[in-house]
Amino acid sequence: DSFYTPMTLIDPIGGYVLPPDLFFDPRVRHAAFLAGTAVVLVNDLLSVAKDLADEQPPVNMVLQIAA
Repeated sequence: DSFYTPMTLIDPIGGYVLPPDLFFDPRVRHAAFLAGTAVVLVNDLLSVAKDLADEQPPVNMVLQIAA
């Protein structure tokens, strides 16, 4: 998930850090994975027309799923 890294950087930049036992809890990791996936899919959904016009072949998850 390409959005995972920016999400992990938000903690220290925002001035807070989750304790390691919470940060590495499988439920928290799964929630972060789902949040990152949602962001990527919404971004790709909103940029379908642009990606279809600009890229050969289009690199867009929505277009990849539709293919």
